[in-house]
Amino acid sequence: MARQSKPFSTPVEQTKPKKQVKFFIPSESPLPISLSPVPDTPSPAYSQTSLPSSIGLYTPPTPTIPPPRHAFSPAKKSPVVPHYNFVPPTPTSAAPPSLHDLLADPQGVRLDIAFPPHPDRLRIHHSHLSMAATHPPAKVMKIVAAGLPWCTIVEPTTTPSPFVTVLDVLHALYTNLHKPIKQAEFDAVSQSHRDLISKAWHHRLDKIPFPSDAKTERARGVRRMDFLLGKTCVKRLRYLNISGQGEVTWLVDLGT
Repeated sequence: MARQSKPFSTPVEQTKPKKQVKFFIPSESPLPISLSPVPDTPSPAYSQTSLPSSIGLYTPPTPTIPPPRHAFSPAKKSPVVPHYNFVPPTPTSAAPPSLHDLLADPQGVRLDIAFPPHPDRLRIHHSHLSMAATHPPAKVMKIVAAGLPWCTIVEPTTTPSPFVTVLDVLHALYTNLHKPIKQAEFDAVSQSHRDLISKAWHHRLDKIPFPSDAKTERARGVRRMDFLLGKTCVKRLRYLNISGQGEVTWLVDLGT
């Protein structure tokens, strides 16, 4: 059986007079003994720290929370450039594509685009003409020539290959340069240049062996190839430049 304890009375109530009032000053008087189960917490208006502990006195620590120096804001992320606006720079040190030997230096081969580029007339085997015009193979080529205001766009047309072949280049040059010119294109050049073009046109008609064919050709008028002033043989193609979109431009050197 548990021992029953006698009622407890604090010494303060037995010794202090009822009418006597005293104030507790922590810096000058010792801490009073108190058996209260939950003592009062010091007022935060006067102190941010807990009172010193003593035997028989429990003082729960008051957490000290320093005031924030700055208001919270999420970290700002660096702006991200949308991928569709980004265009990688073209490396200036990259080597240009290489050309097939028949186009880079056709030694001993007469590539005259005044006539259709047939393998029998060119005396070149079809297997060589069906090879890729460039390395690495290209799906399109852009060719310009000195003295011509037009460019030639070459695409795979003569073979089932998905890339431009040697025959594609010769066929595209022949087709593009045999187009009749417009009056405005003829008037756009100087008078001296027009005289040279007219002379080249008459000279080309005189070389046609059959009169009927010459008459038909005369009715068709001046062609783009007449701007070349008789220089219709491909001497070589050489790299000119490359655009920011990766389009390579080639310059064709023509001669007699």
